[in-house]
Amino acid sequence: VIGPAPDAVDGAVVLDDPIDSQASKIDESSLRRLCSIHGIPFEDILVPSEQDRPHLPPTGYTTCNKFMCWVGSVPPFNSFIREVLQYIGIAPAQLHPNSHAFIHGTCVLFMSILLRPPTPEDIHYIYCFKRRTDSPSYLFFEPHPKFQVLMGAWNKFYQFKQEWFHVRYPLGFARRWLEGRK
Repeated sequence: VIGPAPDAVDGAVVLDDPIDSQASKIDESSLRRLCSIHGIPFEDILVPSEQDRPHLPPTGYTTCNKFMCWVGSVPPFNSFIREVLQYIGIAPAQLHPNSHAFIHGTCVLFMSILLRPPTPEDIHYIYCFKRRTDSPSYLFFEPHPKFQVLMGAWNKFYQFKQEWFHVRYPLGFARRWLEGRK
């Protein structure tokens, strides 16, 4: 059963003008290539204009960035990603690409060893959820010092804030950027 999107829940705090929301530099040619590689129907994509910002996509769409796709969070996403993002209370693009990689890597490990995906509570137990002063709207996962399940994620995704696009809104996902759970 798909629950309501976090931004549709009473009490959700929408980020109206985040300081780290930047214009996208992705062009249509790059987007077509990305869609082709990851099997995303191009008709489900909107190329952002110079005035668009990722924190407030048009009605019917949410924001995604190409680095999320590189690490496995490909629209329309899966139920595991939806459950984790609903638990945290944020939109898909608000989670740093490394954190998307941690989620998918942890899922592979759980499936291999425990024959089940991790729950959102498992993810919260294994990783510390952090925000940085230079990127207060984004959430970063760091392996908990006692549970270093996965290590060695890329640490230099400088362009992830600038290479995003709009994708047709999947049910249960936040469309707008939210304060989320800390």
